[in-house]
Amino acid sequence: MQISRSKIVSRSLAVWMSIILFLGGCQMDGQTTEERDIQENVQDSLVDQEDGPMTEYVIPDWEAAMRETAGDAKITVQGKPQLYGGGIHQLTLVYAESMADYAGVYRQIFSNDSQKWTAVEVRESFERDGVTYEGIRAAIPSRDGGLYCMVRMGENQIRLAVLEPEGVGEIFTDGEMPNDQLSGEALLDFSGNLITYQNNGQQYSPEEAYAKVTFYDKKLEEQGTINVTGWVLGGVQADAQSPFYLYGYDEEKQPCLWDSNGEKQMLTGAEELDYLAAYAEGGLLCITDRSGIWAMEEDGFRELYHYGDHGYYLDTLYGMCRGEGQILQIFAECDGELLLLTYDLAKRDTVIHRQEITLALPMQNVALENVVARFNRQSSSYFVKVLLPEQGEDEDTFRSRLQMELAAGRGPDLLADDVFPERRALVKNGYLECLDGLGFEEMGCSEKIMETGRLDGKLYGITYDFRVDLAAYRASDMEGVESLTMEQLMERIRSSDAKVLQKYLYGCQLVLQYALSDRSNKAYIDWERGETHLDEQPFLELLEFAREYQYDTNMDNTLQSSDVFAETPLFAYGMGSFSSFRDLYNALGTTNIRVLGYPREEGYGIYLTTNAFYVNSQSGQKEGAVTFLKYLISEEAQTRYVMYDTFKDMISSGDSLWRNTSANFPVNQSALAALIDYELGEKPDDQWLPEEMRSSVYADSQREQFTFLVENAHPALDLGEISVMMEEELDPFFAGTRTAQETAETLHKRVQLYLDEQK
Repeated sequence: MQISRSKIVSRSLAVWMSIILFLGGCQMDGQTTEERDIQENVQDSLVDQEDGPMTEYVIPDWEAAMRETAGDAKITVQGKPQLYGGGIHQLTLVYAESMADYAGVYRQIFSNDSQKWTAVEVRESFERDGVTYEGIRAAIPSRDGGLYCMVRMGENQIRLAVLEPEGVGEIFTDGEMPNDQLSGEALLDFSGNLITYQNNGQQYSPEEAYAKVTFYDKKLEEQGTINVTGWVLGGVQADAQSPFYLYGYDEEKQPCLWDSNGEKQMLTGAEELDYLAAYAEGGLLCITDRSGIWAMEEDGFRELYHYGDHGYYLDTLYGMCRGEGQILQIFAECDGELLLLTYDLAKRDTVIHRQEITLALPMQNVALENVVARFNRQSSSYFVKVLLPEQGEDEDTFRSRLQMELAAGRGPDLLADDVFPERRALVKNGYLECLDGLGFEEMGCSEKIMETGRLDGKLYGITYDFRVDLAAYRASDMEGVESLTMEQLMERIRSSDAKVLQKYLYGCQLVLQYALSDRSNKAYIDWERGETHLDEQPFLELLEFAREYQYDTNMDNTLQSSDVFAETPLFAYGMGSFSSFRDLYNALGTTNIRVLGYPREEGYGIYLTTNAFYVNSQSGQKEGAVTFLKYLISEEAQTRYVMYDTFKDMISSGDSLWRNTSANFPVNQSALAALIDYELGEKPDDQWLPEEMRSSVYADSQREQFTFLVENAHPALDLGEISVMMEEELDPFFAGTRTAQETAETLHKRVQLYLDEQK
């Protein structure tokens, strides 16, 4: 099974056929009518959010819209997108060749009415009433919800105009001001007066910061300037008859308002320095940060809505403004998407009662929790709560606690498969719910991969991701073989110069991972008959081999080479993402290795390792648990899961510690097809790379290699309780306190007893 680039290229026709029939013979470029109906039923079981105060709208992709104007040119956004009453605007730059070579500068505008992006060229000149204007200087949101701009005219002067999705509208100021007089941020009040402010110093050291604020009338004539100590974030005004306030935080890092005279009024409520403020209809002052929304009442701010309680974990807040009636609009980034959230103050006291579903995980998985949050935002009937080990509780203690709860007739509604070591025992004791006949088979997932959730032909676990595990070897040790049995591996390694099989591979792991994981190998255990041969010569030879070539911590001083194959002939490879797949692919072109997989009597030793959830048969929320699991393996959720930007999550959360943020490959075939197309296509970041370094350069060969690996993989054997027995009995052997014969006989008796109990 040596995979070479030349072999890959020569099989291009087979590649496209295999893609069409990828993973179980179903089309990957679409779903059947029956599958679409199932997906729609899943969505029907989720939310219609009209009953609650919060609704969301996903802003369409700005880049795709810009491509209609920019074509294949390089594009990027300058600064942050901004919210105004009628939509969103941002400055988008287009480059011809390099970042110093502008091909165009556009103000991209998204209209709430048309729900489309349009692009206005800001440098393009135009004529109005006999006056030639040289282009747009800046875009300015107004307190009345409109979007305005400054237009340049002769002698470097500017005027104010309406900015519409179609371009520059009415020019409504007669006065002019020098272009170089404008600095910092600009705002308009309800009456059309201009206010500018420029922060100086460090944002998060406001005791050393101050802001210069300048006021202009509608003729753009300066009316006065004030300095305030602290950091200005924006401006608010209730209506045309009410005063205009700047808001931000003072030198003590406390939220506050400043009036036009610089007089300060303290605010309480925001939990973060970066907050937003807006007046709702009727003069109600509201503020929001990434944790929630508050409204000013007589005795201070009252929390109206907590984002996290409803599944919103916001990455960035971009803006808040008044909408129609009692609506507040909040513009934020969440789950890697731009969301326009609308909060209806008229429904602020509405309580939606949802049934809670508990999902137990032994360790945090932020990509999965992101999918849970999405479900919670959409579901009008259920709310999934993730149960993790308590602070100071290790994973083993957590697992033991949950197993005791199951035995007592309680426990979480959903359990991850790595919460318990032996699912067969749980099924035998009636703790896991059989999920046959509930529609999971029609969700568009790979049958081969979903089979890993079956036990004795019945479906108990719902597999939601997978990875591919294989092994690679020094080519010089494996000449003339296309696959490898355990007997061949031992023979080849003993005739080589190897001193250890694999770095950090201990004896017990070697036995389990390389020998017993092969269900087709009957020399050690005959799984079909339920018989062991662990007391016979082949297993005794395996034990001696494992003892001879296991890794020993004393070898750290001798295995110093940076080349993993210089002193160890083998390495195991767990491939759960395209970054890990590319590492393997690139290694094939630069190192002298062969990918043969683990030893196996039949086929290639490539294994599918999966993650799955099981339903507690004693749960009172089985219907809700099934609803969530169907959502989890739907195309939408699977795509979100595997596309989740875990690195960005760690940066935005300020978490420098390593967490289990990774998502493996999706089981949903449409989501997997989308992932492959994305990874092997032209990605946005590729536009800045030289042609030879882009993702699509080896797209066809990478696609074929990936397809080959997955199509020839076998479900990993779940050894369960046998793994525990092996560890208990092999430790004394590798420690030198028990002979191979004694170890083999003890294991033979224990494993045979276990197999007899399972019959």
